[in-house]
Amino acid sequence: MTSMLSRIATLRVWLILAAGVGAEWTVARAGADQPAPGLRQWHSRNGKHSVNAALIEVRDQTVLLQRADGKQIEVDRGSLSDPDRTFVRQWPGPVGEAPAGTSRGAPADPPAPGPTYGNDSRVRVKLGVEISAPTASFRQLVVTFPLPLDWPEQSVEVVDQELSPRVTKIRNNVLADGVMQMVIHIPRLAAGETARVVYVMDVDRRWIYAPAAPHTLVAPRHVPRHFRRYLEPSPGIETDHPQIQEAARKFAIDSERPVWPQVEAIYRWVRQHIRHEGTVPLHGALTALRQQQGDCEEYTSLFVALCRVNGIPARSVWIPGHTYPEFYLEDQQGQGYWFPCESLGEYAFGHLHRHQVVLQKGDRFKMSQKKELQRYVSETLTGLPADNSGDQPVLRPVREFSDRDQP
Repeated sequence: MTSMLSRIATLRVWLILAAGVGAEWTVARAGADQPAPGLRQWHSRNGKHSVNAALIEVRDQTVLLQRADGKQIEVDRGSLSDPDRTFVRQWPGPVGEAPAGTSRGAPADPPAPGPTYGNDSRVRVKLGVEISAPTASFRQLVVTFPLPLDWPEQSVEVVDQELSPRVTKIRNNVLADGVMQMVIHIPRLAAGETARVVYVMDVDRRWIYAPAAPHTLVAPRHVPRHFRRYLEPSPGIETDHPQIQEAARKFAIDSERPVWPQVEAIYRWVRQHIRHEGTVPLHGALTALRQQQGDCEEYTSLFVALCRVNGIPARSVWIPGHTYPEFYLEDQQGQGYWFPCESLGEYAFGHLHRHQVVLQKGDRFKMSQKKELQRYVSETLTGLPADNSGDQPVLRPVREFSDRDQP
């Protein structure tokens, strides 16, 4: 006992919870050097603290977790997030035994395998375009611009719009299930005139919490037809290149083992091997693999590429000024779920604590206005000059996001 105690160093960290109660998390360095299996992301009730760890033991008032570096953490059960408390109540234990302090009576309901959502925040958004004809007149103008869609973590409501009299026709297309494209027709715009089309929206955005039972998820057995694009090459995601395929082989999915930690191994490897170089022009997955550097788009592209080669659908998610990836897994009944992971900054696999508006999801868009596949749906403008001046109309995107929640 004395020798065991001599190997344990204890650190005490106090978390201030939303309810104003301090919950003590005790961290002890265990003698074992090997990380525990079954790592998952745990969150405090107020969402300000998280740790990637495995559940070792369930006690009356606390749980014992073990981090990947071998440190053990004793956490007050009341300080855990709702999904984590559900996981603790229903976790069957590493060898199929009930956690300590639970009854062997009627079996508990199985934990929900998909992500859960909470901590809603509302943002007022203005998105649209402004088209001007500074020195010459134009006719048959067609303008397109993207608008966000509803997602499990996001609800979009149009509350107002600004529409210039010159606009005569508006229609919309949903491209690749990932973004709404508005198509605006303006028959004529005289020299010196400006036309404006802007949608005012309230966007409710929710945090995404990791699943309570990630060990039950599997790689998709039959990928739905509309998701098969997320197994194919995209601009900057060169899954058909031999170097990408060679790199992906080291992460070949073993269907006999839980798939969640295997996908996390891809995520961890990309974060460790790609050096952040700040905001740079897009180079894509192949260049990131070769040069081992890039920004959020390179991180995302390489993770997505390695997942796709290994049969895991994955895609890019676009928010203002940032990109991160999602990957797709199924539960035992074949129901599929998308799970996010943070490309830069905080280590966040399978969960995301962001309130920024999701502008688009996907990276393989077909646009009638452009010949090549598009990684991102941007604004476009076409039109004919009404004279021989040679001038061009000017398009200015309108993108305004409130910096605080709306009541």
